[in-house]
Amino acid sequence: MKQHAAPSGRESPVVQGYNPRDHLPVAEQIKRARADKHISREELAYMTGLALTTIWRAETGHQLSDDVIHKIARILDMDPFDLHAAQQTVPPEMRHRIAKLTGDEMRSLYRDLEGE
Repeated sequence: MKQHAAPSGRESPVVQGYNPRDHLPVAEQIKRARADKHISREELAYMTGLALTTIWRAETGHQLSDDVIHKIARILDMDPFDLHAAQQTVPPEMRHRIAKLTGDEMRSLYRDLEGE
């Protein structure tokens, strides 16, 4: 399986047919990755320890918790940061770092983001 560098610097596997740069909604990314691995919703629910209804919600566009994102990402060999980005949420690892920013650092970050 091909590897790519995840935002944390660790290597993260990439599922064939899944490319976070496609900018697909989270639901579609999960469906594609699951289909590429030939895993049913029921199997994914069992493998993640999540309820089948949670898997259905993940694949139909509902907002997902950090825990759900990480469990699904681990089983489907996806980068949870990509799912957070597509869902437009901040991963818990980043929330901790953002909370430590000073006022000047936060203003600088906002300026950088507005310039993109």
